[in-house]
Amino acid sequence: MLRHFIAVTGVLALAAIMTSCGQPGAPQPPSLEMPRAVTDLSVTRKGDRVAMRWTSPARFTDGRIIKKVGKTNICRTPGNLPAVKCDEIGNVPTELPKASGPIEQSHFEDKLTQVTLGTVMYGVEVQNAYGKSVGLSNQVEISTAPALAAPSRVNATVGENGVTILWAPIAAPALPEVRFGYQISRRGESGQFAAIATVPIGDTSYVDQTFEWEKKFEYRIDVVTESASDNRVLVEGEDSETASVLAHDVFPPAVPKELQAVFSGPGQKVFIDLTWAPNLEPDLAGYFVYRREEGGTFTKLNSAALTVPSFRDDQVQAGKTYIYSVSAVDVRGNESAKSAETSESVP
Repeated sequence: MLRHFIAVTGVLALAAIMTSCGQPGAPQPPSLEMPRAVTDLSVTRKGDRVAMRWTSPARFTDGRIIKKVGKTNICRTPGNLPAVKCDEIGNVPTELPKASGPIEQSHFEDKLTQVTLGTVMYGVEVQNAYGKSVGLSNQVEISTAPALAAPSRVNATVGENGVTILWAPIAAPALPEVRFGYQISRRGESGQFAAIATVPIGDTSYVDQTFEWEKKFEYRIDVVTESASDNRVLVEGEDSETASVLAHDVFPPAVPKELQAVFSGPGQKVFIDLTWAPNLEPDLAGYFVYRREEGGTFTKLNSAALTVPSFRDDQVQAGKTYIYSVSAVDVRGNESAKSAETSESVP
């Protein structure tokens, strides 16, 4: 009996041990450790320099976090069709994203040394530690049209008609497929340079009339290469030196013209109506009216600038002759010279 009890107890204990261990799951295949393909490659060209930026993948294709990886190949293929394999022109170490902090982008700069009209496709290929990859990133087409050097001796001066930018001319080759032009860019006291105009390659000056007075500006010029068939900008050349100005307004509006004076006529309260041609300056504040009698000096008739090109003078007396002149004033208080005089008599 004792032996039977011991045997049963041993069987139950073994069964309990086997039950507590659990059953093994389905076998998992080993990870191929293939990094995911880059999807955010951006490529820009300035002169003969091509700048590439992208974010390296953080995970393998099976979702596992990358801890060890190989190099990143830089790929450039002639033509405008996406490549199926990497035509390697260089490589960089793969920079894995950090566990914390902002995501940093990888970068590479290529230089086009033999420039002819056409296009190339750029891409990157991230390899694993064994030199394998899932293929190329998104690909970006870049023109290989020629880029010209920036003009020299750039200068900017402020005048009453605007800021005049001057530069030394450059020699441009005659190519039927493309044309060249000067692109003028401007930057204010804060912010980035932005293009404000493109002028033909034969020009050597430009007048900027879209600025704001009493502010500082910087100007620079580059030569753009455009497609002769559809006006697309193919390449922006290197930037010139900058020219700085303070757009201080000391320039009055134009002198008003065509001033006329007309007496009111009999049977009415006596007055003299004045009219003149309106000024067209965008910063015009208004007009001042001046009057004098024969042999006298001018007196200003209105303390606040008139916003319309007309005025009624009802402070006149019979038997006198009045002589009038008008000036224009801008919003910064710059006043023009007085207009040509006109006169009218009160019977």
